[in-house]
Amino acid sequence: MVVQTLKSMVTPAMLLAMKGSEQGAATTVWAAVGKQWEGKGGKLLEDCSVREPFAADDPRHEGWGPMAPGYAPYVYDQQAAQQLWDVSLKLVGLQD
Repeated sequence: MVVQTLKSMVTPAMLLAMKGSEQGAATTVWAAVGKQWEGKGGKLLEDCSVREPFAADDPRHEGWGPMAPGYAPYVYDQQAAQQLWDVSLKLVGLQD
């Protein structure tokens, strides 16, 4: 029943956008073994490339909704990330 319901929700256009297992794993493997990522972090990788934040009013993203390339600027806030890290260290009794 669940499988049939899910199949009924998939449109032909969605099938064209879907990736196989190798395509789906490519960015993760690239991030894990790529020499250019040694000692680096805090990047959003998508489709084997680095993505940047997009402006909500950017016409290139009109109609894409949650499938827009890149990420909303509020998603990655370096200051908030550092505050979270500092508080987490304090809570577990560690120092940076």
